[in-house]
Amino acid sequence: GVLAQTYLTGYVDVTQTGAIDVTSATGSAYGVLAATTGVGGVTVDTGAIDVSGYAAAYGVHANASATGAVSVTTNGIVSAATTNGNAAGIYANAAGGTVGAYATGNITATSVNGNAEGIHAQGNGNATVTSAGDVTATSTFGAAYALHAVSNAGDASVDAGAGVIDAS
Repeated sequence: GVLAQTYLTGYVDVTQTGAIDVTSATGSAYGVLAATTGVGGVTVDTGAIDVSGYAAAYGVHANASATGAVSVTTNGIVSAATTNGNAAGIYANAAGGTVGAYATGNITATSVNGNAEGIHAQGNGNATVTSAGDVTATSTFGAAYALHAVSNAGDASVDAGAGVIDAS
């Protein structure tokens, strides 16, 4: 997978147009893990992602833990599957800013013993989720959310487009 991280005042930008395929038999798996702990933001733009992990699985995990904004765009099929932890096609969190998560292809998130989320976007400012494809979230012993937008101090919006949304 791709790991991009900065501290203090840096910004994180990830662009990957090709496919990403990650497997972890004993740990967590991340297609893209992008994070900043400072005032900078995080921007991720990817193609297709296929992730399988034992402890957790994230197609894209993008986090700005200070004041930065987060924007994630996936252009292709995203699949995240795990046995013992949480699974998310896109997980985007902006602790002190706005967050946007946008998907043009289908997303599938599957977990046996954890939660499963197709797209999760949470921010202190506005939180926006847009999906143009089908989104499926399945968990055997946890919660399942296909599209999830949460704002602590702004607006939260979800645009599911014409895709089929399935959470079970």
